[in-house]
Amino acid sequence: MKKILSLIVIIFIFTVSSFSQKKSLTIQNGYSYSTGLIGAEYQFGKIGIAAGWLPLRTPETHKLISNYSAAVTLYGCDWNKSGWYVSGAFASSAYLTEDLTSPMFISIIGYKQHIWSGLSLKGGAGYAWCKYSNIPVFEVTARWTFGL
Repeated sequence: MKKILSLIVIIFIFTVSSFSQKKSLTIQNGYSYSTGLIGAEYQFGKIGIAAGWLPLRTPETHKLISNYSAAVTLYGCDWNKSGWYVSGAFASSAYLTEDLTSPMFISIIGYKQHIWSGLSLKGGAGYAWCKYSNIPVFEVTARWTFGL
């Protein structure tokens, strides 16, 4: 019972504190293992929570595999400004070799350039770790953001 009550209190504090922060919803399109080809992000204050989908083909058989990802990002700016960011992500089946897939943990540092109204570009580079190998990764996305 104490655990459930503690969880309810934590959720309540999180919800109330997020009401006073600037919030936005972003739809993004581009190349990113951490936020996919198509993805969405909810940003409150300087923290963003994102999910996305990236289709990949295996090198040997060219079989199409869906890669789903989730990311948490810490921004150095609000949703409608330019600035640096650092991101940590999990991708479901991103590493491909000879039809083997492996979940990946990804860290990226990059820059978000606010262009006009809700349009921005985001680009970064980082590193990914998985069972079979560690590889450098990059991302470039166009983003359309709506303030809430």
